[in-house]
Amino acid sequence: MLRIGRSDEVAFRNDISDIYSASRFTNTTTNTYVQGMFYQFYNALYRTNTILEKLQEKSSILSADFIKSAKGECLFIRGFYLFQLGKEFKDAPLKTVASQSAATFQQAKSSQHDIWEQAITDLSSAAEILPTTNSVGKPTKGTALAALGKIYLYEKEWQKCYDTLLP
Repeated sequence: MLRIGRSDEVAFRNDISDIYSASRFTNTTTNTYVQGMFYQFYNALYRTNTILEKLQEKSSILSADFIKSAKGECLFIRGFYLFQLGKEFKDAPLKTVASQSAATFQQAKSSQHDIWEQAITDLSSAAEILPTTNSVGKPTKGTALAALGKIYLYEKEWQKCYDTLLP
């Protein structure tokens, strides 16, 4: 709802202050909808980081094909959510490891550029791993390249964007 509210598909009344504020591209720490989006981004990052760690840990009992497929999907999801995190919040903590200790939960903010650099790395790796066709609901090489191209577009890297989207 928050993402659609920022499009021209709907218009929110100003008596629904949290949604109206977000639809005007104002992210505040007191807005429950923005808090929910922030939480969902980090929830997705935690889950993908955990799966990536477990794939390495269990590599002796999992098939190489399964590991490759799951790794490609996780890298795509992590890269996509890092892109969204940088786009929505600019500077934020960059988490590439699943924290298991409360002592490691607090982390300094990274710059939007650093967040997007990690997203570029993840999406590029995902594009190398993912198949060109896949099951419904699964990411493909094309989805990874589309998200990668969009990052280049936001960073005004016109030639990289062109080369990624129109090879």
